[in-house]
Amino acid sequence: MRALCERKNPTQTIECRVLKNQPIAKNQWQIWLKPEKLEFQNFEWGNFCMLSLPDLIDPLLPRPFAIVEAAQGTYSFIYRVHGKQTQRLANLPQGYRVDVLGPLGRGISTEQLELGSAVFVAGGVGYASLMPLIQSLSEAALGRAKLFYGIRTDLEAIRRGKLEPQFASDDGSLGYRGRLHELIRKEKFSADSNFYICGPTPMMKACYDFLPPERSYYFLEETMGCGFGICVGCVVSVNDIGPDGKTKPEVHRVKSCLEGPMFLGSQLAHWRAEK
Repeated sequence: MRALCERKNPTQTIECRVLKNQPIAKNQWQIWLKPEKLEFQNFEWGNFCMLSLPDLIDPLLPRPFAIVEAAQGTYSFIYRVHGKQTQRLANLPQGYRVDVLGPLGRGISTEQLELGSAVFVAGGVGYASLMPLIQSLSEAALGRAKLFYGIRTDLEAIRRGKLEPQFASDDGSLGYRGRLHELIRKEKFSADSNFYICGPTPMMKACYDFLPPERSYYFLEETMGCGFGICVGCVVSVNDIGPDGKTKPEVHRVKSCLEGPMFLGSQLAHWRAEK
C-alpha cells in the first residue's frame, strides 16, 4: 500500500468568491471560498492550494495553504496573519474574488491514516494541516488517536476538531509549560503508532531526535512561489531510500511542492547529521 498518493497537477486557476472570513484565534483566520465556474479536482488530505488576489501586486506571488474543509462545493483554509498578503486576506469582505490553483502536492491515503494508532503533533498554525487528517478518521481510528498541540500562549489555540489536544504552551497558560517536544518525550506510545507532524522546522527537528523515522510523516513548510515546480523556491534535501526500504547516506535535492509537502522521516535522516 502506498502511504502517499500521486501528486496533483491542476492545469487551471479557479476563480472563487469569499463566502465567509473570520478570526478563529489570535492572528489566525479561516476563510471559506466557493468556485464561480470550475470545480476543484478530487483531492486527498494533505494537498494544498496556492491562493492569490488578482488586484494585488505587492507581494505578487501567491501563497500556499492546506485544504482544511470541503463541503457542498466550498473550500476552507486557515492562515496566520503574518505579512502583507495575509493581512490583506484578513480584510477581505464577503463576495471578494480570490484565485485558487490546486489541489497541489501529494496527499496521504485514507488507508494509511486508519493503520495502527495515529499520533498528531501540531506546532502553532501547523495544526491547520493536520486538522483535516483528524477529521477524516473513522470512529474506530479516532478512538486510538492522540493530538499534541504546541502554542506560545492560550490565545493562539485553535479550539476546534474531533480530538481533545494535550497542550504545551511557552508561557504555561494552557497545559504543559514548555516546548512541545519535551511534552511528547514524556509520553509512551504503542508499537503500532504512526506520527504526523507539522509546525516550525526547529520543532519538527527536535521531534525527529526520538520519533521512529520509518513511522513518522513530516509536513515541511517551505516557502513556495508557484506550487508546481517552476520557481525552485521550495527545494529541500532528502535521503535516498533503497528498494529494501532502508535509508541510504546519499542526499539529493527535490522540490517540496512536487514530492511533498509530506515526507517520511526516513527521507530526512540528514536532519540528525545537521545538528
